[in-house]
Amino acid sequence: MTPQPRFACWEDVPALKSLWQEAFGDSQDYVDFYFSNRFQPQETLVLGQPADAMLTLLPAGWAAGGEEMPVRYVYAVATRRSARSKGLSTLLMRAADDWMKRCGVEAAFLVPAQKSLFGFYARQGFRRSVLMLDTLRLPKSGKSGGNVLLTPCSLEDFCRLRREFFSGIPHVSWDSKALEYAYREILETGGRILKVSSPFECGYVVCSEYSQEHACPQAVLKECALSRRGLYEAAGALYRELGAEVLLARIPGESRDYGMAKAYTPRARRLLFSGAYLGLALD
Repeated sequence: MTPQPRFACWEDVPALKSLWQEAFGDSQDYVDFYFSNRFQPQETLVLGQPADAMLTLLPAGWAAGGEEMPVRYVYAVATRRSARSKGLSTLLMRAADDWMKRCGVEAAFLVPAQKSLFGFYARQGFRRSVLMLDTLRLPKSGKSGGNVLLTPCSLEDFCRLRREFFSGIPHVSWDSKALEYAYREILETGGRILKVSSPFECGYVVCSEYSQEHACPQAVLKECALSRRGLYEAAGALYRELGAEVLLARIPGESRDYGMAKAYTPRARRLLFSGAYLGLALD
């Protein structure tokens, strides 16, 4: 008999940690950090006892056109190898649908981890949604950054500057708890959050990826609460601070349909597919 989807309980955590590592390959330290600081049983649907499949529904907002609607980010969908090809993920998706409709959630969105998964989620009723993201290569020969001050960004400044910068841009919004987790996760995993102060503007950059595997050291600014002009003004200082030969900045920009979404209300159908910036996704 196929088990019925249910919300997790704290007793499921050891099995969920094992499933997470099998499915995603994260280190034990990271898995322990996530389950100690972000996991909530009431946001996690599971199948089996112990859990053979899981799906997480992280609360978020979709802010566009002066409106904000409650949505959920469908995250960490996983099935144990020994339980695959039995339709467990489909059962979880249907249960998530029913629960979100009952609770007044207006839409769900996700970012498929692989191109092959777009078809699976399309069969669950998800459509390609426009999530606005550009990757900008900052010129090393540009501004010297001599009048730019880089300092560690406090959690308070991080939350304030993010709210101010993205308020005029259609975006996925996160509550204070989610932002605190994102801040701590970035630092815990070796990233840096730098406050950027200049005569032109004040903002921040999140550097969470640094690699020396390329022909030259490369750093990725995963989120930038700075205008393009602000980034160009700060480029020299950022290159010096990060010791990179190549600096890539992810910024709100051209529309790319790398995500998928599902609307449950007329308002969601109106707002969801016109585009919004997704930052600080747990990827």
